Amino acid sequence: MQPLPPVGPDSNEAGVFQYGQVLGSSLPGDRQPMAQGSETLIALLTERVEELASMGVGDRTKDTGAHRSTVMQPYGCMSSMFGRIVGTPVGHHRLEFTRDLPVSVDRVWQMLTDPAERATWLIGGVLEPRVNGVVDLVDDHHHVTGRVTQCDPPHVLALTWSSTDAPLGEVRFELTALTDDTCRLRLVHSAGPGARVQSLGAGWHALLGRLGALLGTQSGSLTFADLLLAYEDLPIEQDRV
Repeated sequence: MQPLPPVGPDSNEAGVFQYGQVLGSSLPGDRQPMAQGSETLIALLTERVEELASMGVGDRTKDTGAHRSTVMQPYGCMSSMFGRIVGTPVGHHRLEFTRDLPVSVDRVWQMLTDPAERATWLIGGVLEPRVNGVVDLVDDHHHVTGRVTQCDPPHVLALTWSSTDAPLGEVRFELTALTDDTCRLRLVHSAGPGARVQSLGAGWHALLGRLGALLGTQSGSLTFADLLLAYEDLPIEQDRV
């Protein structure tokens, strides 16, 4: 698998893998963990927390409720940057992410719906921003198809999501203005039975890191392999409904 170039302007890291090697993909059986083991991963995560804090990125633990107090304990306050993985009684899973971004809602909406801009952090192709609009996203590794189920510019975009390695489900982007020049992005991926949820979690985390790197809030120094190790340790919460 070929890694992308570094996404941070001063980074010497390998960067995250391409989309097809991120969302819903498993690493080969002979993948090598970090040389120093989990201690090195924890050190890297702690370093990222300090860097993000210096950029003014807020701690969103309060937004996700008391249940987050037991999630990702080994990684300390970095847990606020990790998504939630929630299981349901019927075998479905829901992945939830929240990011505060230093740009307006309109700017993020443009980066989500404009094909050229979306390709810089997510995946290019066709995504018609209207109800029942075609979703046909393609890169060298993946082909995602679906339909837009909700479009409320510039606040909500929801679409069905189907690819060979991610069962039929729905992805939902919600944007809320915090100030005139900042906003909150909430991403929810509801996946069907059989989804490789840890890989999906690491993939979305990496892609949101690319978005953050473009907006100057994150350097993207953690690779997909690093993130997958962390998401394999993330407890799967259970819906009580």
